[in-house]
Amino acid sequence: MSEQTNQLYEVFTRSQRGDYLQHIGTVEAPNDALAKVYAMTIYDEESWAAMCVVKRDDLQWVIETTGLFEQGRRKVNV
Repeated sequence: MSEQTNQLYEVFTRSQRGDYLQHIGTVEAPNDALAKVYAMTIYDEESWAAMCVVKRDDLQWVIETTGLFEQGRRKVNV
């Protein structure tokens, strides 16, 4: 039996219909289905109008900030 490795998922929510999605945190899970369960369980403090999870590796950066102790930001080549 092979072990599954966990992946990081970014969690986005909106409080009310029509609001912008906002990033509220991350979860670590071995697959998409468990990431949804973990997100709903961990971030259940409000009655969200919408919630989604996205694998961190699947984010497509247009402009990406540099590290915490580096200055500025860099544009991502297309």
